[in-house]
Amino acid sequence: MGEKKIVGRNVAIALGLICIILAATLGVIAFMHYLAPQTGTVKVGVYYYAWYSGNWTRDHSNCIDIPVLGYYNSSSQQLITNHTIWLNELGVDFMIMSWWGIDCPSDKNIKLWFARPETRPEIAIMIEPYDESHGQNGYNFTAMYNYIYTNYATKSRYFKLYGRPLLCFFNGVNLTKNGYVPPDDRFDRFVMRIIGHSNYVNWVYCSFGKFGEYCGRREQELCMDGEMSVIPRLNFSKYSFDPTYAEGLYQYEWGNVLNRARCGGVNIVMIATWNEYAERSQIEPTIDRTSAFADDPYYLFKLTKSYIATLKNPIMSINPAIIAEIGTLTVALAAIGSKRTFPDIIIWKERLSF
Repeated sequence: MGEKKIVGRNVAIALGLICIILAATLGVIAFMHYLAPQTGTVKVGVYYYAWYSGNWTRDHSNCIDIPVLGYYNSSSQQLITNHTIWLNELGVDFMIMSWWGIDCPSDKNIKLWFARPETRPEIAIMIEPYDESHGQNGYNFTAMYNYIYTNYATKSRYFKLYGRPLLCFFNGVNLTKNGYVPPDDRFDRFVMRIIGHSNYVNWVYCSFGKFGEYCGRREQELCMDGEMSVIPRLNFSKYSFDPTYAEGLYQYEWGNVLNRARCGGVNIVMIATWNEYAERSQIEPTIDRTSAFADDPYYLFKLTKSYIATLKNPIMSINPAIIAEIGTLTVALAAIGSKRTFPDIIIWKERLSF
């Protein structure tokens, strides 16, 4: 036995168009996912400096720009609260905090971060070349390792790499002489990385691609541990890169990172820096003296936020307007199909009998 069922051709066409458009939409999303960074586990870090005294005229006279929060003191609890909120809003996972020796101002201020209840961003320490006058023997590495481990690395907030606390060194003539750092004699407690511009570093602090050769590098490279860095500009000694942001250095660096991330292998992206005002590399909201976007103190902050979102959530970062347009087109085509009149189609549906 057979049973006839009459279906309007216009309805069939409308449904067909909807299916085609939906399939195309899914295809676009899948293609975007293919092109987008495969970065579900990428960590974003930022270099942070806790050395500001509050008297910038006396102690930081080489700083040109003004933080939105004013000339602050790094020991201010309110400042730490504000910075914590901003860094979490950006999606920053950890900070590498500049450390200048036992009981120095930055040491005391970093302890304030660890004393607070917040758990994010996590924090790692970077030992700076704070006393190069006595050669490498002038640094008591054993004392530094024990102090940092006891006061910082045992805290739950301390950032770990491969399950162990990350301890960094900024390259110095003597601190990291020829790429050598004395080992931690007590059970190899740390994962140690040298950061900077020397040819032996593990992580390049910054490089400048099309903006010219700097310290032997023309393109930001994929460093040890799958690390890469980005920087908005730099004013340092004879080097000055993109002082107004008009050339797009930051966008170029991020584009390089995202392109490499699409191929896999990028595990850590370091931003240089949150608040190094002397070298003008800060992304902290700032009243900028030379920016081409001076009317927007949050320009770099917002730009950074969008790049981190793309890096971490490539599918969610697809412009919603595109999806809305596709949806509108689907509805429109369905409406057109429902208004068209065509001869009916006879579709046979066989009923089985036993």
